[in-house]
Amino acid sequence: MVDWAKRVEKLEALLNVALARIVELEGKIGLNSGNSSKSPSSDMGRKRKPPVAPSGRKPGGQPGHEGQAREQVPPEEVDATEDVDPSACENCGEDLGAQPRLDACIRQVTESPEFKAFVLEFRLWSKVCPKCGRATRAGMPAGSPKGAFGPRLQARIALLSGRFRLTRRETRAVAKSMFGIKISLGSVQACCEAVSAVAAPTTEAIHEDVKHAPEVNADETQYCPVKKQPCLVGPTTLSQYKWFPMRIGSSPFRVSPWANGLPAV
Repeated sequence: MVDWAKRVEKLEALLNVALARIVELEGKIGLNSGNSSKSPSSDMGRKRKPPVAPSGRKPGGQPGHEGQAREQVPPEEVDATEDVDPSACENCGEDLGAQPRLDACIRQVTESPEFKAFVLEFRLWSKVCPKCGRATRAGMPAGSPKGAFGPRLQARIALLSGRFRLTRRETRAVAKSMFGIKISLGSVQACCEAVSAVAAPTTEAIHEDVKHAPEVNADETQYCPVKKQPCLVGPTTLSQYKWFPMRIGSSPFRVSPWANGLPAV
């Protein structure tokens, strides 16, 4: 009897696990991109809308449709102007060189400027003291960069790598192809670290403000480095986020008050 009782108890435990799994799977059946964080591409079983019958109209803007055009730059922001006069009449070919101008049709062309790196060379001269005979070499002026790259170039390198998510090698390639600047991978990393150090006080101030805020926003995403499952993303600093893995169909996450600078779930 004792063996039968243990066996029944074991089977009941397995049944409870199976029932819980069934409930979880049934909950997933009704999930789609409209009621969950699933992507539209995963909606394999949903019925698609039937194709719309052709209306007979030509593609593009229809007659009477108000067109949209690029807004022109204000005159005070125009860098250069060029006047173009017609040389001859388009109807009879008569010379129009001596005729007065009537009106002008404005057409603006926006072009990126030709970029050439600005290289500033510091010549640190040395001089010999007439009193003791010791040679003294001049130091770099106050406020000059420590490395081989100025603050604007450092900021652009960090922008490419940080904001636009380029790898260090891609950043180096952009600097060479667009700016004409040769820079090593180590120098790219050094520029990013220098900008991070300058931005550190602002980052810390924002971090402290978020820690004391009554509400902290978060968002969910299908991408997560943790076992490729959906995650809730919460901020820890201005440029860092903490991943909270979550399961489809689980109860909503509640971010508790900040503890040690990190949000706890």
